[in-house]
Amino acid sequence: MPKPVLMMVLDGIRPDVLRAAMEDGEAPFLASLAGAGEAVWDAVSVFPSITPAATAAIATGRPPSGSGILGHAWYDRGEGRLVVYGATRETVMSTGPLKVFHNNVWRMNRDDLLAPTIFEGCTSAG
Repeated sequence: MPKPVLMMVLDGIRPDVLRAAMEDGEAPFLASLAGAGEAVWDAVSVFPSITPAATAAIATGRPPSGSGILGHAWYDRGEGRLVVYGATRETVMSTGPLKVFHNNVWRMNRDDLLAPTIFEGCTSAG
């Protein structure tokens, strides 16, 4: 029987800073999780190392070109549309906060994520 897995992604923190916080007792819960399980300290992000592209890569096991999530914003030539997930206040405001919200909550998973997630691969096999 496979063991359950909890994967935790701490977006935007350097491993050396987190390890120091754990060693100094400033992150005791994370230290206990790392001690009881497996912590990967030498992982390398995809390029671009931007949250939507990187988390899609984690969830699918595919690089941005394979997952379909290329970054915070890009122009889709095939569909003739600008895809914006937001990055800066200016990007969100120029695109429209409701459109960015809609893209993040609805379009990212339904339309733009091209590869199945690791979870979908596990559940379809069993």
